[in-house]
Amino acid sequence: SSGINAEWPLRPGAVQDEGLARISNIVKRQKEIGLTIGDEIDGQNELIEEITDKTDETGNRINRQVRAINHVSARAGNVCGYWAVIILLFVAIISVIIWKIA
Repeated sequence: SSGINAEWPLRPGAVQDEGLARISNIVKRQKEIGLTIGDEIDGQNELIEEITDKTDETGNRINRQVRAINHVSARAGNVCGYWAVIILLFVAIISVIIWKIA
């Protein structure tokens, strides 16, 4: 044996070429991973947008219902006033009838 490794490349730049090929493969895999992650992020962003839209719609519906409840509550306060007037009129009519009879 002459002391030279049989696997040693015959061309001086072969080691660099092999290293560059490995680096190239690593970069390609990382690019594929990056693209896959990007696609996943895009999908997640679409889901977030849908959730945001649904949340906005629900918030708007809740606001409309709160306004409707407030409107009904305001009317209910007037109904109590109407009942008070009706009772007072009823008492007044009964008082007049009792006064006429007596």
